[in-house]
Amino acid sequence: AQAAHAPVGWEFLIGFAAKKPIYRAHVQKIFRVLSQSAPWRDAYQHRTDLHAKAAALNEDLQAALSAMLQEQGAGAGADAPAAAVVAAPIRADIALPDWASIE
Repeated sequence: AQAAHAPVGWEFLIGFAAKKPIYRAHVQKIFRVLSQSAPWRDAYQHRTDLHAKAAALNEDLQAALSAMLQEQGAGAGADAPAAAVVAAPIRADIALPDWASIE
């Protein structure tokens, strides 16, 4: 699931969910799928800057992300390869989304 792009993926999904609440159900399904992947869970856990942004989302989305963090805290899928992916810096050649284009 393209784990190397997980940090940027989370940033996009949380930003998109904040800008386009009509897609809440779709984003919630994506959160559930991504929470099944240890690298994606680890990436979200380590991007604490996104936790504050996620706190402004709809309660359903907040609950999905909180459940994922609780799973992570319980030791679900904490493996060395996932930690290695999270530790990698965000690549400069990956452009962050231009939010004006989706508004």
